[in-house]
Amino acid sequence: MVDGKSSGPTSLTGPVRKTLNDPNLRLKDIEDFKPIQVDKEFLTLPERVVNRLSYDQKICYHLIQAVITGPEYFDRFPFLRTASLGKLHEARWVTLLNAVLRLFCSTRKASGRLQRLVTFGVTVYGKSWFDALKHSSLVNAAPVFHCMVVSLR
Repeated sequence: MVDGKSSGPTSLTGPVRKTLNDPNLRLKDIEDFKPIQVDKEFLTLPERVVNRLSYDQKICYHLIQAVITGPEYFDRFPFLRTASLGKLHEARWVTLLNAVLRLFCSTRKASGRLQRLVTFGVTVYGKSWFDALKHSSLVNAAPVFHCMVVSLR
């Protein structure tokens, strides 16, 4: 259990989840956070794929890039500083991940819980999601699934 127990779609009880309820989360200043470490060629989508993403998916992709690059990423994509994060609901993983990533970017020294949530969100969920979008042909299903399983180790 990373951030408390859950008994329903909006019932996570841990300290990170309680912070995500802040309606002004998207307006908080970007701090000088420490980027998470990933492989150099971790996750890069071609522009044609990024252009096909929904709004929430685009925000998620850019927040992942910010989290692995550092605060300077917001200088290249200033819209990201105040982008809407979507309605928070645990069943909507993309918007939940967006809120967790944005909280991380607004935290100078992340707690161990927040660090673990962000690392999992980026290296497992985010990478799997965007790999599937990048390689959306059925021919690529097995390799994408394999990579997802390997990332869970």
